Amino acid sequence: KNATEIRAIVPQAFQICNAAVGGQSGGSVSNQVLIPMAVTSPGIFSANGNGYGQGFILNNDGTLNAPSNPAAPGDRITIYATGVGPVSFTDGYAVTQYPANVFIDGYYCDGVAAFLGPVAGFAGNVYQLTVYVPNPPHFTFPVLDPMVLQMNGVSSQYGIAISIAP
Repeated sequence: KNATEIRAIVPQAFQICNAAVGGQSGGSVSNQVLIPMAVTSPGIFSANGNGYGQGFILNNDGTLNAPSNPAAPGDRITIYATGVGPVSFTDGYAVTQYPANVFIDGYYCDGVAAFLGPVAGFAGNVYQLTVYVPNPPHFTFPVLDPMVLQMNGVSSQYGIAISIAP
């Protein structure tokens, strides 16, 4: 992307515990470094690309979720994520080897559907998970709420938020 950043895509079915990784630029090759790998290491994409803050989440109408454009409790939203591990396909839907569990402010989100495919602006295939925003009785979400994706006992990064209308 720029002179100080390297982006790499690990194949979706990659299941080795450690991988030797090296780089090449301008004809020079770097030393290889042994990097530990995990079957799942979920991460939710952020709107600004830095890995925290407002999540890259689409509201039910397909617009980007933001404090100025929040989702409502009970709405369908689509989360963009990576690191979900091996995926198979059933009737066009992406089925992960391990269940994907989404929580907003500690409340479980019922799932709708999942897809895996290219998304403009992202490298490789992106896991797109559609869920319902919880609508717990006697609880009003704050404007910004923490969101976590859990798979195979591993949680996505903390610090991703979704905007929900009061």
